[in-house]
Amino acid sequence: MRLAVVLVVLAASVCSPQRTSPTQSCSGRKVLNGDEGFISDGPENYLANSHCEWLIDAGSPNKTIHLEFEKMSTECSFDFLFIYDGNSYRSPLIATLSGDSLPFPVVARSGYMLLYLYSDRNYMKHGFDARYRVFNCPWNCSNHGVCLNHTCRCSPGYHGDGCQHQFCVDNCSGHGTCMPLSRTEKRCVCDQGYIGYACNLSTEDSKGSGGWYTIQPSGSGFRGRTLHTAVFLEGSDCLWVFGGFDLNVVLDDLSKYCFGSNRWEVVFPSQPRPLPRSGHAMAAYRDGFYVYGGVLANDSHSGELWYYNTSSNQWTLRATNSTITPQAVTGHTLTTVDDWLYLVGGKTEDRVFVDDIYRIDAVQAGSWEVVVIKGGRYPPKRLVGHTTIYHKESESLIVYGGYTQGSALFSDRTSQIHSLNLEDNYWSELINTNWPETTTPKQRAFHSAVSLGNYMVVYGGNTHDHAGLEICYNPRMYFYHLGCHVWLNHTFFTGPLSAKGRFGHVAVPARGNLMLVVGGYCGQVLDDLIVYKVPPAVSPHQSDALNASDHCKDYTIKTMCLDDPECVFCQQNHTAAQCVHRSQSDLCIDKQIQENLNRCPGICPALHTCGACVSHGRGARLAYQSPGSRVHIQECAWCVKEAQCQTRSALGGTCRDPNATSTGIEGWWGGLSANLTTLLQCQQEDFPAGLHWVRYRNPKNLTFPDELTIQRTTTGILEYVSTRKIESEFTYTARFVGFLYPLNASPPKGEKLMLYLGLAQAQARLYLSTDDTENTMEKVISIGKQINFSRSSATRKHNGTLFPSVARGYKYYLEQVTEQVQGVSADPEARATHVTVSWNGFLVPNTNVKQHEITSEFLQPYSNGVCAHHYNCLSCLTDTLCSWCQI
Repeated sequence: MRLAVVLVVLAASVCSPQRTSPTQSCSGRKVLNGDEGFISDGPENYLANSHCEWLIDAGSPNKTIHLEFEKMSTECSFDFLFIYDGNSYRSPLIATLSGDSLPFPVVARSGYMLLYLYSDRNYMKHGFDARYRVFNCPWNCSNHGVCLNHTCRCSPGYHGDGCQHQFCVDNCSGHGTCMPLSRTEKRCVCDQGYIGYACNLSTEDSKGSGGWYTIQPSGSGFRGRTLHTAVFLEGSDCLWVFGGFDLNVVLDDLSKYCFGSNRWEVVFPSQPRPLPRSGHAMAAYRDGFYVYGGVLANDSHSGELWYYNTSSNQWTLRATNSTITPQAVTGHTLTTVDDWLYLVGGKTEDRVFVDDIYRIDAVQAGSWEVVVIKGGRYPPKRLVGHTTIYHKESESLIVYGGYTQGSALFSDRTSQIHSLNLEDNYWSELINTNWPETTTPKQRAFHSAVSLGNYMVVYGGNTHDHAGLEICYNPRMYFYHLGCHVWLNHTFFTGPLSAKGRFGHVAVPARGNLMLVVGGYCGQVLDDLIVYKVPPAVSPHQSDALNASDHCKDYTIKTMCLDDPECVFCQQNHTAAQCVHRSQSDLCIDKQIQENLNRCPGICPALHTCGACVSHGRGARLAYQSPGSRVHIQECAWCVKEAQCQTRSALGGTCRDPNATSTGIEGWWGGLSANLTTLLQCQQEDFPAGLHWVRYRNPKNLTFPDELTIQRTTTGILEYVSTRKIESEFTYTARFVGFLYPLNASPPKGEKLMLYLGLAQAQARLYLSTDDTENTMEKVISIGKQINFSRSSATRKHNGTLFPSVARGYKYYLEQVTEQVQGVSADPEARATHVTVSWNGFLVPNTNVKQHEITSEFLQPYSNGVCAHHYNCLSCLTDTLCSWCQI
């Protein structure tokens, strides 16, 4: 979106060239006409709102200009170096470079190269240093040929316009025959079961796993592109690629790479056929694939569903008479689930992010249906540039990353994992606070994700953290275990990373253990085909998928064993201790098992609401073809007063012991906590402990909250979360609301039972009733606007007793209001306000702290059962006896 706007502005403001001598400074336009030279924006950081140009004139339209970078550092996705193959902005755009990644060399073939550095008014970085050279032939024929009349005549064994490619590399790796195609050309004809320009990848086993392979290098006949789609169809044994964008033209070509022929071919289907498009979505089905949506050449968005049949070589427009039609979108996903297609997310032509989900019967493809979400919908899943995979064992769509729309004006990348259980149509975010930061991927969009074995494999993407991570084109790969629900980074399973990162590419699985990656963008569009072959620890070859082989036994080093989520270390059959699969741990002698407890926590700790816990924690749905040696998701149960999703086989906390609370005091609910396992139970019996924590943005409307949670303690953090400058001052308000049970609280000797209120960077009030109704509510603390932390004690009118009775069963209505001023006059270093209601009842075990926050065993969220006056969902949920029904 931003790139398109910048290009339009540039096209309208082309200036005429002015010949000057080469320079390293960044101002105006400089014309360079030497055979080689150095270009830089200057020794210091470039300036805000920079508009700098360099035009390299080779002196002849037949010469080529080669630009190689020594340094590159700009604000990722905001400051760009545009490079054109020509002398104006109407010339073909060949690179749009941004971030800290060192670019590939850039080649212009028109005799001119125009560079344009653009920066916004945000933070500035070092810029770039590059050297250019002018050649009569591309790459000066790479020292493998002779340049005659600006054309390379390559030496025997080499080819390409710059003689940069070698025929039959490494003698076809010993797995093929070097066959002549003509008098001057040869290529490897691979043996059965091998592919690649060097026949170096075995496709029929796990040999050579854990590494990257270049199957078709740049210049092998595939047109470079990004925002395209692709699928691998087992029936044809081919990778099919459709559409995309090459920085200048929106494409409509259909290409295939087949394992048998080991080369790219362009396919020419009969009419009708889809218009050229990019940013569309594709899903394989039977002997063909479906395509939906995308951006057309005129920038309009498509709402069409097409099906391509590989057997008949025909496109067919489907769902033409559907009464329900999804919005025309781009940046969405289309996912096959048995005989259904699911459409998730996307962005409309008006830049509105969509959170509706649709599905259509893939057999007939006649009518779309709206997927009615039954829970977990809030906050809305408005996503663009995300990925979606289908996990059969949990009957769920797993959605990862993408851009999420936080407001009507701005969107930001996310690293969230969302799961939609298709049996209940229930959303849940999967998150475990114990995931190590070193193995958890950062926010990203336009990455790829494939399902291989028991993992979701995430590769590449556009990543950017302001003033932090400036890697626009991420090269890293991450593995998310779909049974243990933990992240592993590339260092555990892989060898070296791929040479350059990318986003806007496509990755598809094949053969059970191959991830094919085609095209993409890294400042330039890519035209290569690379493959990562996962090790058996991730997924075996499809021929071995049903075998009960134990890959854990291949680990000879104990630490490597314990780093694998599926493995434990123990002694079996009175032999030496060894690494074994978790599914065989019952054979360990005396159950003496050594394991990394954080390596396989399972799905239960990643679920944080009752509905999510019981919907996504039903356990695995295994079919006869499901591999046996695999850790699957376990069954979960929701412990209400713990507000925790726990493994059914190992319940803890107040679900097992009524005194397992923070203070060791039995909670206000008395006895054991409810232990829930169905959605109906969640609807009827999930009455948590804690207080309502309700937030209101400006202007405050008490009948329409903006945010709502249940806090299990009386500490809250009030912070307006925004990555953008707040243009005007306003007040951000929060309320603790609920009931306080003293439960026979006894203060320290010689003191009265007291309440305290502490905060900074805000003003606040505390109200307490003399019973459980709002009618007797009194203001017991009032604190004016404080810069530094301040704590005040509660006092009733006429110095009355704060708690008339502390006996078990008595409760008091409590309300605390915090008002935080935000905006241009607020201290930008003090955006957050920590507010705490504390007391001196029940000393915390093993401490001498007399004033401490109040914990959940004493707190009950607000309720009165009068529901009719609530006209929106969040307002309704401020009363635990009310529930919201979306009609």
